[in-house]
Amino acid sequence: MNKKDLRYLNTMLNYVNQTLEILNKHSGGITEFINETEYQFALAFGLMQIGEQVSTGKISREFQDEHSEITWAKINGMRNIVVHTYEGIEYTDAWGTLNDSLPELRTQLTTLLQKEDPDFND
Repeated sequence: MNKKDLRYLNTMLNYVNQTLEILNKHSGGITEFINETEYQFALAFGLMQIGEQVSTGKISREFQDEHSEITWAKINGMRNIVVHTYEGIEYTDAWGTLNDSLPELRTQLTTLLQKEDPDFND
């Protein structure tokens, strides 16, 4: 793995952790998410930044191909929805991504970084 991939995987993991931290600070579930614009914006920003690491080529295609267990296309797809069709976001889909997919992504990225980055400290 090259240093650039490591750097952006760490960045991606930081955004995953920050987004999950925001999510966990709120206890109102999807109802709160649907009704509070600031909460939506904060979580949407996190999703956008996570996807930015994939969509802009920061994480190399070679690395993505070697680690197909991570759903790179879905990460990029969610980023595209947030960036280009914000009013069209399906709240239940975004909520599922935030609650189901992000914790799984955190585990996958942590495992990769523990294996590949000698300086990684979770």
